[in-house]
Amino acid sequence: MAAVSAKPWAARFETSFFHPRSPFDVRVEIEKRTAMLVRLDRGALPRLAYTGSGSIAPVQYDLGLSFQTAFHQYNVFGFLVEASAAREWTRKRDFLRVTERAVGAWMNGLATTQDATTVALGPELPDRYDALVKEALEREELLANIEEDPMPIAELKRAVLEGLRAGRSFSTSHHEGGTVLFHDGTAFREQTYGAEESRRVFQAEDEMLRRVREFFDWESRRETYPHQPREVEVWRFIRRQLR
Repeated sequence: MAAVSAKPWAARFETSFFHPRSPFDVRVEIEKRTAMLVRLDRGALPRLAYTGSGSIAPVQYDLGLSFQTAFHQYNVFGFLVEASAAREWTRKRDFLRVTERAVGAWMNGLATTQDATTVALGPELPDRYDALVKEALEREELLANIEEDPMPIAELKRAVLEGLRAGRSFSTSHHEGGTVLFHDGTAFREQTYGAEESRRVFQAEDEMLRRVREFFDWESRRETYPHQPREVEVWRFIRRQLR
């Protein structure tokens, strides 16, 4: 008979908080705080809610963000975190410590509903709630249908190739070595030096552009993570790294 795995450790955290900004903006803020993307839960409409998931090893997190109530200056949001981890990967006390610390960091600075005595709310405003939901849905639709103009991206790529051919380069360095991307007058090349050494040659422009894009993938989106910046912004960032 096959062995049956023990149920994973599990924890649930649920709270509500006030925020002066719109539901769409709060959704973006929560994604940045947690470094996890959430998606619109259309099944919850006409109430506005988002769900998402992600992991910070060894813990898996399932998130829920809901727009609960609108007041004149503040909105109330619900935030749910359900965490789990395999028992063979962590002890229960370590699991609870890690998840409590993560949720505490995500909520840091947000005014929970336990702080209601410090917030002048006034009456609930159902019409304002509906208007904010409508605005959020419109912004979600607009975001989903953005199409980038390929021409500025192509111009930036050409500028990068011209810069490399003119003797400029991309490079990184650290205590164990580094990497340089350059053109030697005959071909595009990548050279890694230090503890690990390697050399690559890229005969085609497209091959070099793909490598450059990969080379700067994390750095180009570090400030927007987990959101992906527009591709034109990525190539603007890359062009600025030419040395």
